[in-house]
Amino acid sequence: MFFYLLLSAAAIIASLVLRRLLTRRFGEHNRQRRQLTPPEIAMLFGEQRAVVAALAELRAADAIDSAATPLRPLGPLDIADPFSRAVYDRMVARRVRDARRLTIEVRQPLAQLRDRLVARALLAGPGYRREVRSAAMPTAAVVALGLVRLAFGVINGNAVGWLMVVLAILTIVLLFQLRTGRRTYLGDQEARVQMRRALQLRRQRRSSPAHSGDAALAAAALGASALWMYDPGLAGASGISPSSDSSSTSGASCGSGSSSCSSSSSSCGSSSSCSSGSSCGGGGGCGG
Repeated sequence: MFFYLLLSAAAIIASLVLRRLLTRRFGEHNRQRRQLTPPEIAMLFGEQRAVVAALAELRAADAIDSAATPLRPLGPLDIADPFSRAVYDRMVARRVRDARRLTIEVRQPLAQLRDRLVARALLAGPGYRREVRSAAMPTAAVVALGLVRLAFGVINGNAVGWLMVVLAILTIVLLFQLRTGRRTYLGDQEARVQMRRALQLRRQRRSSPAHSGDAALAAAALGASALWMYDPGLAGASGISPSSDSSSTSGASCGSGSSSCSSSSSSCGSSSSCSSGSSCGGGGGCGG
């Protein structure tokens, strides 16, 4: 039993090291230098965040007003991002202004946007999940060995109580190791960079006009609360709550690609702790 405990500890450590190595190198060969658009940045945090960023980008281009009403047709050079154009087309065709309804209306463009980020190794896709499963193989092997020992112990009438306890703990550890967050390691890095950039711009240009291009970046990286600061009229007209997607920002503050980070709640993204830069962007509790 003592040998099995040592083997279990070694397997868990090996899986953690493998996960760190495999997830950090994933996508490095396919890394692109092209700057992400606001909807692409927002998609790192969530689908509705991407719609909010598209609305902010349309407002910055004066394609819609602060009541989320389309003002003019989009020209070929107005907005390059195809997702923002898809959101505008839905607003015109369906006369929809609410961000939640728009998120439902643009399901296919959202899937295409997600595929673009998966291809850039920023969002977790099948390839990334395979790497995570591969990293968990040492723990899985020890669990399999424990099940064999448990079966033989039961057949031979040996005491297996402690072995069952250890197997239960190992199984829970294995399930956690098999989980993946929304983003890859590269995606976490990119999210942190964009949050720092948005916070810096917000501090420098706190009095920017509502149609400033900074609003699109801020809405993408920091969420709904940033749009409320830049353009409360647009935020209210599109039915966006100041805290509607603040929880999705917390994943960027943890930053190792682990699932526990991407789902945890945090003050990053919309609270006053972020606007002061103390907990996001390289400081204490978030960022680095």
